[in-house]
Amino acid sequence: MLENLSVIKKMIARRAKKFNNKGVTLLCNNCIGGIILHDLQQEFNTPTINLYFHAPDYIAFLERLAYYLSKEITFSYASKYETSLKPYPVGKIEDVEMHFVHYDSFEEAKKKWETRAKRINYDNLFIIGSDKGYFTPDLLERFLKLPYKNKIFFSSREHPANEVIFFSEYANQKEVADLIGHDHAWNYYFDVVKWINTGEIKRYFFITHLFKMYRFAREKYQKLNHSQEKYERSNNAQQ
Repeated sequence: MLENLSVIKKMIARRAKKFNNKGVTLLCNNCIGGIILHDLQQEFNTPTINLYFHAPDYIAFLERLAYYLSKEITFSYASKYETSLKPYPVGKIEDVEMHFVHYDSFEEAKKKWETRAKRINYDNLFIIGSDKGYFTPDLLERFLKLPYKNKIFFSSREHPANEVIFFSEYANQKEVADLIGHDHAWNYYFDVVKWINTGEIKRYFFITHLFKMYRFAREKYQKLNHSQEKYERSNNAQQ
């Protein structure tokens, strides 16, 4: 899935040498934030690690961040969004829920959430959002109105706001796809290190174009290879 992961690691390593915003708090609605902090070898000064929010809950959480973090978190295996139980802990703070997909127990999830929540640096906040999980257009407008200077939003829809990064390859879909599984795609759209260092959103254009060409060529090759394998299996079955 991540055939060019070694390329990504080399690119991140070069950029990480320029990173100087130590002690940053990076809030994110999914695991992307944790991956970025890990790549930059930074402590997790944020509770939003190895979990995800659905969009309505994430926006509500950010709108009253200090309030929700002051309240006790509880756990179950039930989600308000689905009738079936989850195989992982689902955290709840009043009306907001978080899905702790990479945790084995309520105790572990609670300990990590509370420990990391205490490390939040409200004077050095960076926010990442995206249009995944029961997203509606009004939620983006609420995100853009949040009182945080440094925020960015990954979108499958074009938007004039500078904070919105449009992933055009997902334009015909209802949300951005799995950016982690798709080669950590955010690294090819904007300079993450420069953003966290300075707050400036520096978009890539040539690199983005090359990345799309690479993805297109790889997908064509994979389809061709799959067709060839299917043809060979069919011939072998007839022999």
